[in-house]
Amino acid sequence: MIVVGMLLLVLASLPGVPTRDSSAYIYIAEGMLNGEVPYVDRWDHKPPLIYLLDLIGLVISGEHLWGIWLLEGLFLVSAVWLAFTVLKTNFGRTAAFFSISMFLLYFNRFIDGGNYTEEYVILLQFLALHLFLRIDKQDHPKPWQPLAIGALAAGAFLLKPNLVGVWLAIGLYWVFSGRKALHRIYWSIAGAASVLIILFVVLKSVDAWSAFLDAVLSYNLAYSGSASLKDKINAGLSIAKNIEGFPLVITGWFIGLGYCLLRKTPRDQFELLLRLAIILLPIEVVLVSTSGRQYDHYYLVVLPVIAIFLSFFGRVLINVLDTFTDGGRVSQKDEFFVQTTATACLLAIVVNTSISYRGTYSDTLSRIRTIGTAGVIMRGDFSQVAEYVRDHTTPNNRILVWGAQSEIYLLSKRQSPTRFFYQYPLATPNYANESIFKEFLSDLENHKPQIIIDTRNMHLPPLDSAERLAWQLGSEPDSKLGSKPGSKRDLGFYSNSLAPFQPFFSLVETEYELIEEVGGCAIYKRK
Repeated sequence: MIVVGMLLLVLASLPGVPTRDSSAYIYIAEGMLNGEVPYVDRWDHKPPLIYLLDLIGLVISGEHLWGIWLLEGLFLVSAVWLAFTVLKTNFGRTAAFFSISMFLLYFNRFIDGGNYTEEYVILLQFLALHLFLRIDKQDHPKPWQPLAIGALAAGAFLLKPNLVGVWLAIGLYWVFSGRKALHRIYWSIAGAASVLIILFVVLKSVDAWSAFLDAVLSYNLAYSGSASLKDKINAGLSIAKNIEGFPLVITGWFIGLGYCLLRKTPRDQFELLLRLAIILLPIEVVLVSTSGRQYDHYYLVVLPVIAIFLSFFGRVLINVLDTFTDGGRVSQKDEFFVQTTATACLLAIVVNTSISYRGTYSDTLSRIRTIGTAGVIMRGDFSQVAEYVRDHTTPNNRILVWGAQSEIYLLSKRQSPTRFFYQYPLATPNYANESIFKEFLSDLENHKPQIIIDTRNMHLPPLDSAERLAWQLGSEPDSKLGSKPGSKRDLGFYSNSLAPFQPFFSLVETEYELIEEVGGCAIYKRK
């Protein structure tokens, strides 16, 4: 009942106005409903599966957001059920209860509004782990099982390339298992290749293959390459800082490593899963740190391996308590004492973590109350901007959001004049080029936006010349926004060069005028 209650509370945290990234995915999915093609008509750097999932959600709900929330809920409930089944089978009910409780606490801590690629991949991860364990039980596994593991690997890759840690670990385990496992590797490669070939055919048929490679491959390489080695190391170390109870995971990893070194071959499924987790944890840490960023939702992908080690920790605790009761041969009374004591200890850890994360549950309860009265929760001041746009434009008018706040398009039901509806690709070193800037400017001239909204994104130069000068110097001006004069902007990994933007600034100064400030944004309207 405790787990069910926690699951319901987590599910309640999903509905609401999507976050910046989620809004971009949904905006692209809306375009697909109208016959547009990702990458060609609306630019983003994620592989296409997240857009397809959001498209399915919009079709289910008739273009409303509740279809996406429903899909998220189905993925989460399925993942939790499968995770509990796998962990209970290998570590016992008490240990599985403990780890799933912690899993849900972590999930609610990092979900941040939901509809992230890292959220959907969790179900694929546990499906792959389930199939991996099933294959090991059989002397002659059926080809469809490793084939399915490969297809799941392709699915994870098509959500986000660095979400394939589970499959890398499975592949490494099979490689070191000798010749008997080679056919499993071949079938898995065939499964992944089949999915990727289908993707190639589909994108080729709509002339989007080159645009796909440019956005997903070229941009992501530039994005990751812009981070220093120090940034990536800090991103990896941040896992320990942001996940309460991570010392238990590290403790479990070292105990498990010693245990497996003493027993050279696994004797049961529990040891097999433990060996795989020992391989998987460092892989996930490295993959999470590739971008050098520390966004909360990045940590969702690590939760399955954390759940495995927390289950192992729970099992070790129970075994230690067993040794204090009659040499491990326990009476029914002693067994009850062991289970009760272990459950109390593990529940204390859950409660302590829950207290640490109480702010996220407070946000959830607030969200529930708001949705109950208003139907949807508005995030920040951008709802004010969207309302202003709806009141001062017609559905046929285009708007340009200068920044990355795609929720403005979503809430206002207005379209961007360019496929670069957010402008990070224009400011990313080793990706932005003259061709991209020419395309951007040409789009604005051919489909003139009625309104340009400067969200004052710290990674993009402001449209106001005085603010732009301060931005160049790395400080924020004392403006109507209430920003602190002289405080340093986090220019981060994006370009600080203004030269390529000058034609756009000239267009704004010539054809637009600053009308007013709404919700912390500067509103420019065509003269």
